[in-house]
Amino acid sequence: MRQGTRVHQALEDEIHVTVPVETTKKEDSWGLRVWNVIQGLKTLRETGRTREFEIWGSIGGEVVNGIIDELSYECPDPKLDQNGQPEAVGTIPEYQTSITDYLLSGAEREQGRSISEALATEENHHDHDVRQRRRQKRQQEKRIYIIDVKTRGSPTLPTGASIRPTIVQLHLYHHMLENLVQGHFPLVRLTERYDLNPHDTFSDSFIAQIGSLNQDLFDAASQGNDSPAASVMASQDSMDILLQHNTLSLLWDLMMSQFRQTFLLPARSSHDTTPQSLSDLPQPAALPTRLSPVLTAEYLSPTYRHGADKEKTWLGRKSFIFNAIFLKSYLEDTLAWWRGEREARGVQLQEAWKCRSCDFRDDCEWIHERNAAALREVHERRKLREIAGAEGWSAPSKSNV
Repeated sequence: MRQGTRVHQALEDEIHVTVPVETTKKEDSWGLRVWNVIQGLKTLRETGRTREFEIWGSIGGEVVNGIIDELSYECPDPKLDQNGQPEAVGTIPEYQTSITDYLLSGAEREQGRSISEALATEENHHDHDVRQRRRQKRQQEKRIYIIDVKTRGSPTLPTGASIRPTIVQLHLYHHMLENLVQGHFPLVRLTERYDLNPHDTFSDSFIAQIGSLNQDLFDAASQGNDSPAASVMASQDSMDILLQHNTLSLLWDLMMSQFRQTFLLPARSSHDTTPQSLSDLPQPAALPTRLSPVLTAEYLSPTYRHGADKEKTWLGRKSFIFNAIFLKSYLEDTLAWWRGEREARGVQLQEAWKCRSCDFRDDCEWIHERNAAALREVHERRKLREIAGAEGWSAPSKSNV
């Protein structure tokens, strides 16, 4: 756990500069957390990557928070990327000039150019326009990928049951982040859970500390966004922004506007699909977002070098596609136990190695039942051997159960 914490801190320091901030009340502390999310979104837009990104959500009516190790514009596994389909070949754009237009073009004739030369020139212009349009489309619709970083003591990648917790964790991150972007998780869920006053003004010391940092926080906020709100934000420094959003409610609204600016895609046709929602209540139709269904776990192995501090060695990665049905089934089964609606179940026998590090091993009914069953089986086999010896026939050496 400690080595993982050190590795994650080192990774965060590669992108963010950690500065201590003193808070005098819990509204200030939550304001700092929301401000860090705003800063993380800004870093993602400007650099294409951000780390240690906090999110909140509701799972089965319970408020849950998580910290995503990395959000990135770079696809970790292009083979799984559903947004990289090539455009259809042979389709003639509406703006492409026909050969008849060339034949009727007086300007071309006046310049003394042949039809073949004119066609070649126009083709070059057309290719340039197509490439430009594709670049603009990729820039406009670039995806955002969730990546989780794990440290391992062994130099191999996990398999089977060992990777299941990471798969569930990444699914939860995707679900929570998607619902935040869609506006399906309101601030009131946090204020009620943690007894916060969303309209209480931040302390002067908190505003002064944060206002002295990140003076250029919104310098690039209006890039690619011509809305009046974005223009105003780009012309202000962080002190002005905080003074205008000096409560948790106002700062949350600002954070949500930054989520929309970062994640929402331009409106598409109705036949496009978006990830399924697992919210507790029926929600409005989801808006298309940049959040990719490709989820990735990267594995590092901290290693020691003689006379040097611990360094990290990259082992590899595993990627998979977000599956709403899998997550829904898993949560329904787990929450049924959490709510006392079903009895606890032990792990599968092939996963019994997990029991060695379980804090509840000594009081576990499942282990006691398994041990009792194994002991009964031993006694039954011994009894069978005794009977067989007395009657002169052979008993099986082990049970078929």
